[in-house]
Amino acid sequence: MRLVPVAFLALATSAALGGCAQSGYDTQRLERELQRAGVSPAQAQCVTSGLERTFDVQQLASHSDPTERERQRARELLAQCGVKGSTP
Repeated sequence: MRLVPVAFLALATSAALGGCAQSGYDTQRLERELQRAGVSPAQAQCVTSGLERTFDVQQLASHSDPTERERQRARELLAQCGVKGSTP
């Protein structure tokens, strides 16, 4: 299980759930960002697949802020994929 800074994971999942400066949800970009933070390619794919199974892709691409329930579900997905956060 790889330790990834919690701040980055919060940012990545919030970007996936709440949109970012770019329009649309980009699976490959999110996977690359997770990998740059130290997550294995398999874990990154697990996270994006889980997000896409759990949330509608249009919801992932929206620019609305994620709810606390959505954030919690994203944290659960990270744990299910073996991604463990660490404090900086």
